[in-house]
Amino acid sequence: MASNQKIRFIQYTQPQLDDGNYELTVSQTVSSLSGAMPETIYQDKKKFTVSGERFSLNPSAIVSVFPPEFSLGEFSNVLPHIVLSRKTMPWERSAGTDKNVEVNDIPWLGVFVFNQDDPVPPSSDITLLDLVPNNHQPIIGTNGTMPLNTYFPTFTLDYGESWSDKCVAIDVPSELFNAIAPTQTDLGWLAHVKEVDVTSKSETYLKKLNISLTDTTATTFVAEVVGNRFAVPGKKCTVHLVYLEDFGPVLPGTGNVSNLPVGITTVRLVSLKSWTFSTISENYTFAGLLMNINKQQQNTLNTLQVPFTASSSLPGDT
Repeated sequence: MASNQKIRFIQYTQPQLDDGNYELTVSQTVSSLSGAMPETIYQDKKKFTVSGERFSLNPSAIVSVFPPEFSLGEFSNVLPHIVLSRKTMPWERSAGTDKNVEVNDIPWLGVFVFNQDDPVPPSSDITLLDLVPNNHQPIIGTNGTMPLNTYFPTFTLDYGESWSDKCVAIDVPSELFNAIAPTQTDLGWLAHVKEVDVTSKSETYLKKLNISLTDTTATTFVAEVVGNRFAVPGKKCTVHLVYLEDFGPVLPGTGNVSNLPVGITTVRLVSLKSWTFSTISENYTFAGLLMNINKQQQNTLNTLQVPFTASSSLPGDT
């Protein structure tokens, strides 16, 4: 029986308000037509914050990753990607580029793919103070602790954040960063929203999307962020979902041209999620095994057929 299920892709979904701090000012002017009451202006200001993921990611926000974590398979022709439960998440902050980009809105999340021989930069637990150069003082009397030759964009804390907050970071050599990071234009194509039919999804999948088993809704929306590199066959691959807020100006140009400030040797990236998988060698894929079946090895044919000799009788011979 044919299935009528469909998948619909949407270029992007912007939130009503980007994450960040806001100030709302309300004013009212009171006066009398006769002039007996002098004109008086009453004003009030309220501050509020739209809070979302930034330097860490709640595990419940992740629906799935592909290739699956710790898996082994024919993944060398797949762009690794991550599925997020909130459809606006990749666009809730800005990569620091022009939002009127012709082809797409630019997400603040990116999937960086590191192959075994890159080599893979190690992860380390740091605080937000480690994202500030050591010649800056985000707190009076306290310098940042990031080396001067390392790049991370200047930022201010949102409401509820502290310089002692912890996160996970990777330090990527500038040459490797320029070789594997997407350009601004490419980044716009590496995230999208997907409308999926959930009528046949597992109970675990539905729980990750906060959908009740009794809900009659047939479809829901998820966000996907996709990497821009393929894994190398026969190698282990490490993938990081990274923070790219305000990284737009330093992303490489066409042909891996560097846009990093002069003297920068390392780019510090905050990792929001990482996973590993391995790809099998092309010789051991289904296609590779078939291509190598009928090859003569010394005087023996390595084939699937039954050996035939002139004295052998065929079925039906008398």
